[in-house]
Amino acid sequence: MLKVAFAALLVWGLFAQPVTAEENIHFSSCREAWENGYSDIHRGEPGYSSKLDRDGDGIACERANAPRGVFKPRQSGSQSSITVSGWVKQDGYWYYFAENGHAVRNAWQGSYYLKSDGKMATNEWVDGGRYYVDASGLWKP
Repeated sequence: MLKVAFAALLVWGLFAQPVTAEENIHFSSCREAWENGYSDIHRGEPGYSSKLDRDGDGIACERANAPRGVFKPRQSGSQSSITVSGWVKQDGYWYYFAENGHAVRNAWQGSYYLKSDGKMATNEWVDGGRYYVDASGLWKP
């Protein structure tokens, strides 16, 4: 099922506007979630399960609990791996991953600007203060 979700992300990455991931995402463990680029999954978000919310605070697979090196923006398989590309919402922020699986930084993706940390800019001046993006991250000429 996860392979289907990530294949959908690849197709969705062709559009200039961010889109949400497939709603039907399930993980058998937090380790599986972290290895597939998911953390701090809030109740009601795709991938949330009360069995993964160990402290019952409404947030499953908290990134602070992930062992060092486990959290990755790609899904690994025993013989192959699928690289995440396109728009991904992670920890409440939008990121755009290139086909090589790396987050795009200091660059435009359509009408959206990605900052030095890879996060999509919102409500701020970007690109040397030349352009302003709104609350949705969109630059309107």
